[in-house]
Amino acid sequence: MRHNISVFLVALLPLASAAHAQSSSDRPRIILGASIGIDAAVSTFNAARQTSGLFGTERVYEHSYGDVFKPAFVVGGELGVAVSTRNEMFGRVRFLRGEGRTTAFGESINRSPPGTRINMARFSDYRAVAVEGGVRHAFREGGHLTPFITATGGITFVDAIESDRYCRLDAPECALTSRSTVPALAFLAGVSYPLAPFAVVEAETGLRWQKGLGGNTSGLSVGFLEDAFTGRRISIPISGAIRFRF
Repeated sequence: MRHNISVFLVALLPLASAAHAQSSSDRPRIILGASIGIDAAVSTFNAARQTSGLFGTERVYEHSYGDVFKPAFVVGGELGVAVSTRNEMFGRVRFLRGEGRTTAFGESINRSPPGTRINMARFSDYRAVAVEGGVRHAFREGGHLTPFITATGGITFVDAIESDRYCRLDAPECALTSRSTVPALAFLAGVSYPLAPFAVVEAETGLRWQKGLGGNTSGLSVGFLEDAFTGRRISIPISGAIRFRF
C-alpha cells in the first residue's frame, strides 16, 4: 500500500511542476517605464481680434501654438501591468515645457497721423503636467520589431500663460489664460525592440487632443481679447521609451 502511494506521489510531481509553471506564466507582470521626447502643437493658439475707435484700429493676428512656443520637451514615467502577452494597461505622468517665443502679436493703425506700428510680444513658457491612463496592444509576439498601438485619456494641469503686451501699467506681465485643468485624449502607434527578455525600447508617435484653456483678462488693459486664447490644443507627440517587465 505504501509503495502504491509513493508511486502515485512521484507520478504527481511532474503535473504539479507543470501547474506551477503555468501559474507563474499566467501571473500579470508589472511594467515600469520612462520616456523622453517632444510634443509639437499644430493647432491655433489664439483667434484674430480687432477693435476700432476714434484714434484708430488695434488688431491682433491669429497665431498657432508653433508661433508662440517652441515644441514642448517631455519626460515621463509609467507604471502598468501586462494583462496578456500582447495587451497592457498602464498609468503615466508626463511633464511638458515649451519655451515661449517673442513674436509679432498684432498692429496699431493710427488715423492721425496715419501710420501702422507692429506690436511685438514675449510669451511665458508653456508648462503642463499630464496624468493619463491607457491601454497598449501589440500586433504580434516576439520578433525584432513589434508594432503596437496605444490609446490614453486623462487630465492635464496647465500653468497660466503670460505675455508682456496689453497689460495694465501696474502689471509688467499679465495672464492671457488661467491656470487650467483640462481633459486630454491621445491615439498613438509605434514599434518596440527587445533589449532583453525583460526590457524593450520603443519609438512612438501619434495625435493628442487637449481641451482649450480657461480665459483670464483680469490683468489686460483691453477687453477685446477676452477668450481669444482658449482654443483646443492638438499636437503630435514623438517619444522614445524604455520599459521593464518584472
